[in-house]
Amino acid sequence: MVDVLGRQIAGIDQPLRALLSAGAPQLKQLGSIPGVHDITARDIIAEIGLASWAGLSPGNNDSAGKRRQGR
Repeated sequence: MVDVLGRQIAGIDQPLRALLSAGAPQLKQLGSIPGVHDITARDIIAEIGLASWAGLSPGNNDSAGKRRQGR
């Protein structure tokens, strides 16, 4: 069972690495923070993306000095 799970994880890991290679500058910046390693940096980027996708990140909707509520 452990071997099967290891192969499944390896199969998922390659596409994830390809997706995250687009965010390489952000990963390097996060990696420069003491205590933030590769896995932690990936998790931070994933959580930010998830929050944005779910509409939970704050918006900025200003126009002509009037501020409307963002999402």
